[in-house]
Amino acid sequence: MNVGASATGAGATVDAGATADASGEAVAVGGGAIAQVTVALPTNLPTNLPVTTPTIVLPAITLPQINIILPALPHADRHSSTRDNSSGRNRTSFELGETGGMSAGRDLPLVDVAEWETGRWSPESSMILDTALRTSGFLLLTGHGVPAQLGSEIRQLARRFFTMAPDVKARCHVEGARGWKPATVANAQSNGIATPPDLHETFMIGRCNGDGCEQAEPEWFPQNVWPDEVPELQSLMVEYREHMERLAPAVMDMMAHSLQLEDGYFRRFLQPAVGSLSINWYPSYNELGGTLPGQYRIGPHSDFGSVTILDRQTAVSGLQIQALDGCWVPAPFVPGALTINIGDLLARWTGDRWRSTKHQVPAPTLAAPDESLLSLVFFYDVDPAAVIETLEGPCAGPTTYPPVLAGEYLLGKIAAIQTT
Repeated sequence: MNVGASATGAGATVDAGATADASGEAVAVGGGAIAQVTVALPTNLPTNLPVTTPTIVLPAITLPQINIILPALPHADRHSSTRDNSSGRNRTSFELGETGGMSAGRDLPLVDVAEWETGRWSPESSMILDTALRTSGFLLLTGHGVPAQLGSEIRQLARRFFTMAPDVKARCHVEGARGWKPATVANAQSNGIATPPDLHETFMIGRCNGDGCEQAEPEWFPQNVWPDEVPELQSLMVEYREHMERLAPAVMDMMAHSLQLEDGYFRRFLQPAVGSLSINWYPSYNELGGTLPGQYRIGPHSDFGSVTILDRQTAVSGLQIQALDGCWVPAPFVPGALTINIGDLLARWTGDRWRSTKHQVPAPTLAAPDESLLSLVFFYDVDPAAVIETLEGPCAGPTTYPPVLAGEYLLGKIAAIQTT
């Protein structure tokens, strides 16, 4: 992304792709690895100094994301820049208005789960998480400890499986959330939009009966099936799923804390949790031989359950999220960070304080005819027998919903997107 916007503080101008004003604003734009420019100014300047001199001009550069942080000057009551001494890095807190950045649901903050796990979580961290889920419904998670090499090896093996003949893959086709799923789902149907089936195939696994959930409803924990042609895939997917099952409860603990609930509030609803790991394969335009009008890789939809953890690849026809103004924007991408979003059930749980955001993956095009993608998606949901009631108290959102049985709610959502 070519970056070239300006940042202005009292007496300084920086052209580098984000904006900051005399009140101390700092806005991150784009996605990708973060580059940071810090302009240090005296803190005792009078507030009526001209804002045009001196001028520091940096040439426009190409970087995935830039944070420009200016020190707060007198009366800078909209934003504040602080340093987390325990982690040794700058972070920026936002009191958001009606437009721009996270308030428009366009930017995704970086949230470090290691801060939570090592006791370095701060009130500012809670505010950033809460703001993200109230605006975009998404955030980017770092410090997660999932080896990058593990995801790479799974993708290599999964590509071998997905490029096999359909009759070979069909040996792993079973009912329910397990095994191979051909392109028979149209996610846009969950919003009442008729489209052709989405242009992706899926391979799914999860915890099963005999794997610590013997007392649970058996239909939610069926046996996994594995392709004999790619035997190495089993151990790697199980290892990745175990990382997700360690990570997802920690994410929900951070969420509970950010909602000012008692620590571990959501854990009582996770006995047992339902976690399913999917590999989504998005064939290239050339592999498909073209697309149909109105077709998507994944049609516009919101996720149905509690928390989704996504390991995705950067792409021309990649993930897009719907901003608060209704526009579709590419989701910022940071190498190594996992993408987190919440689903309809958790948004309902918060009384719509948090946003279950519609997202989509557009169809491949001739702009990148050989672009083939593989995403690792972990869906984490509460006990199907749990009764979910709208939260009350300081964390409550504007809507009060009647109680709902989690499993029935999810099954109704899933049935709505089936085309065959």
